[in-house]
Amino acid sequence: MDAEVGSGVFWVRAYKACKALKTILKAEINHEARPTLNINISRPFYKPSTG
Repeated sequence: MDAEVGSGVFWVRAYKACKALKTILKAEINHEARPTLNINISRPFYKPSTG
């Protein structure tokens, strides 16, 4: 950590990064699949057409 930078600046940057990550993760949730995340039943895996 740079000695010229105060600890307040570090925490502001960390907060912004954490907030951005939370926003991204919320945006990628499939609300139809969410109730099935904690069950013991396997779901089919569909092979992508590319890759």
